[in-house]
Amino acid sequence: MVTRDTFSEPGPVFGLLLFSLALWVLHQELQMDHFEAILQQFYQIPLQGLWAALLLTMMTCSIMTGYAFSSHIGLSMIAGAWVRHRLHPVWGLSGLENECWETG
Repeated sequence: MVTRDTFSEPGPVFGLLLFSLALWVLHQELQMDHFEAILQQFYQIPLQGLWAALLLTMMTCSIMTGYAFSSHIGLSMIAGAWVRHRLHPVWGLSGLENECWETG
C-alpha cells in the first residue's frame, strides 16, 4: 500500500524514476520492430545455444544462492578473509597491515 511516508525518502522515488525510464527506453526500442520479426529472429537461435544459455543461467543462480546462503549463516568471515589475504598483497599491503585491516 502506498502511503505518504513511502515518498518521503528519495530511494523509492529514484527507483521508480529509473524503472519508468527503463520502460520508456524499452518502449522506444521495440517500436521499431514488429513482434513477428522478433519471434523470427528468436527461432533462428540454435537450440544448442538456448540450452547452453539456460544451463549457464541456472549455474549462475545456484552460485549466487550459495554465496547469499553462506553469507547469512556466518561463513562470510571465512570467505572475506580469504579474499583479503589474496588481494591485499596485490594492493601493496603488508601482513601486519592486513591483520590490522581485519581486526579493524
